[in-house]
Amino acid sequence: MDQQLGRPHVIGWQNTVDAQYRKLAAAGGVSQNGWPVDPPRHSRLIPGTTTKVVVADGPAGDVLLSVLAQVAKRVESPDGGQLDDWGYAHRTVRGSADTSNHASATAVDLNATRHPLGKRGTFTPQQVDEIHKILAEHGNVVRWGGDYHGRVDEMHFEINADQAAVARVAANLPK
Repeated sequence: MDQQLGRPHVIGWQNTVDAQYRKLAAAGGVSQNGWPVDPPRHSRLIPGTTTKVVVADGPAGDVLLSVLAQVAKRVESPDGGQLDDWGYAHRTVRGSADTSNHASATAVDLNATRHPLGKRGTFTPQQVDEIHKILAEHGNVVRWGGDYHGRVDEMHFEINADQAAVARVAANLPK
């Protein structure tokens, strides 16, 4: 395990992960954002915290964890008395037949009890600005549920780009 990045450290891991993603996508199981459902995934530590979430192996998980680490550092920590942080879950979007991005391990809910589904304004304007800065620093390949036009989901962060775009951002993350 790569302790700094919280990801499995295996020689050739990227080629193995890419092949597994292609096989899953070819089988037709994709989530709302187009990523394969039930990908290779692990429970990984959000850097700088004691909180673990299950995210996809490879670039998607790396980028999500980087965003979450910055949110924890600059906006609000997930560490606390509540276990209200979730990643992978094979399910549909609440109130929909669409496969949730949680099913592809490309979405994480952070501090869910502080930021209930459907409630707007659970972050201060300064925190919202900082979240947007963090997303921009990561090439805007992650979308925040507080920016949804319909039912807001301020706890929610998800990959919102294709694998090539996410891989480019991941390649530039600090090692």
